[in-house]
Amino acid sequence: MGFETLEFPINDENKQEKESKYEAIEVLRNREYPTDFKYDKKGRLVLEDPDLKFIDDSINTGLKEGSLLTISADPDTIFRILPAATKIKDHSTIINFSQENNLVNTELLEASQNIGEQKVVEQSDIEVLKKLATVISYDKKYKSNYSGEELLSKLYDLSHYQGKPDIITADPIEQMDKIGSGEMLDGRTYDNIMLPFSLYTRSEQETLAFMTNLKQRLNKGGRVVLADVWEWQGVGGEDDFINAEPDIISEKYGNAWSWQPKQLFKVFEKAGLTLVNKKEKEIEESDEVYDAFEGYSFYTFEDSETATAGRASK
Repeated sequence: MGFETLEFPINDENKQEKESKYEAIEVLRNREYPTDFKYDKKGRLVLEDPDLKFIDDSINTGLKEGSLLTISADPDTIFRILPAATKIKDHSTIINFSQENNLVNTELLEASQNIGEQKVVEQSDIEVLKKLATVISYDKKYKSNYSGEELLSKLYDLSHYQGKPDIITADPIEQMDKIGSGEMLDGRTYDNIMLPFSLYTRSEQETLAFMTNLKQRLNKGGRVVLADVWEWQGVGGEDDFINAEPDIISEKYGNAWSWQPKQLFKVFEKAGLTLVNKKEKEIEESDEVYDAFEGYSFYTFEDSETATAGRASK
């Protein structure tokens, strides 16, 4: 099985965007990555954007130390994983719906180590990633013993499997049985599974089946961290970077299940996952982003067999 993005076969089960107007790198630049950096009084680089700080902090606190599987539909997967890099042990695997997104992910990882050929990622993109790594290395909340450069080096090393990038392009919903059985992941299991704004299941029944399969890849005592927005207007048109999605999302998952939190928690409970923490924040940095999403929610679930303390109010 090939784990490198460009070698993963595109077939009927793994359909990717063709002649698409979706440009992953432009979505990353216009929607996803942080730009609001400044130096504090002690000369340390800090991130000012309160919304992105909330996202990064929620990811870091939601995950436990150990291995990580991230399932994403966005081009910012490396940026989302970076706040958790201090906690990742053993390996970090990405499954992304989009080959174009994964080209960005792969090039960012390689460029952070000054290797590989970058076709879409530019030096300005790499500098933003390096700045975020520096911010994390300075922030005491992250308990990092690494410099920014060392943190990126660690993430690069942990994001490889059998000598190749551990970055898989696949439709994780359509191929959920291959995740659950371990076929897609070479039988590996994980201490953490993260779904950063990427739960596109279309019904309660499909969500239960999907989460039941993911639960089979979770180690005993493991966690699932789900991030979502309060509102979603659907896939946007050309030049609407706020609501842009890969074609596979717009064509197959544009009508995702519109769940209420209590409904979702019951589904996760049936799948063997218990809610242990939740964090919510109204968007304040951008009126445009607020109009599109209103706010962010982060839910942390644990293996129900071991989730005996700190259960969140449902």
